Amino acid sequence: MQNHQQYTAEFRVVWPDGTIRWVAAEGRFQYAADGTPERMSGMAVDITDRNVAEEALRASEHRFRQFFATLPEYCWMTSPSGIVLDANPAAKALGYEREELVDQPLSTI
Repeated sequence: MQNHQQYTAEFRVVWPDGTIRWVAAEGRFQYAADGTPERMSGMAVDITDRNVAEEALRASEHRFRQFFATLPEYCWMTSPSGIVLDANPAAKALGYEREELVDQPLSTI
């Protein structure tokens, strides 16, 4: 409010029944000619479901990374065009370090 800029914030709200929800808010203040704030307008959106989905995605990605890294067989991930995006440590069995495989066409391996 003091710097006369739009605000954005994310915060949690505890409802009377104890439910916790996450809210994203943004808005701006309108000021009188002398610079004092007269009114505020903006909006608030419940982003709880988005936050839950993002956390589930992070957890899933973590599990996948652990699985991928500990597979005893070599494997890699490629783009639809056949470029190696990642390789697990077992790729050393082929005589390659991960860094040598990433960004290379699979056809050259």
